[in-house]
Amino acid sequence: MLNFREELSCLPLTEGMPLAAIERLSKIATHNSYPAGRVLFNEAEQHDRIHIVCSGLVTLKMRVPSHDVQKILTLGRGDILAWSALLANGVMTTSAVATEEAVAIEFATDDLKALCDRDHEIGYHIMRQIAVSLSKRLLATRLQLLDLFRD
Repeated sequence: MLNFREELSCLPLTEGMPLAAIERLSKIATHNSYPAGRVLFNEAEQHDRIHIVCSGLVTLKMRVPSHDVQKILTLGRGDILAWSALLANGVMTTSAVATEEAVAIEFATDDLKALCDRDHEIGYHIMRQIAVSLSKRLLATRLQLLDLFRD
């Protein structure tokens, strides 16, 4: 099994990040496994962790008025989950459920924010990857909603 530094260095989150920065980031990382069907977090609830999927699949779902709960997107290796915990007030905009057993590297948002404040190089790389993730997620969500409301 890879250690945190090795595993992090293989993920898009750390693309272009110097090895010394990945080492510092790995010191605040934890590892967690989620069996199929396990909820990682719920829409509209506070959450204080950011997750990077290492393996498996996680589905994002959200309540849509007059359409109940809708599957928005399925995410896999390298995808970032719960960035609202880092960027906003920690209130989740979707729910996340492991579609199949999923393994994630996770960061407590307070620890990650503190590291980014102390080390602007890490902060730059993290925010750049979150911006990429946001961009992809917004496009995917837009396409999903267009399909949902085409009738």
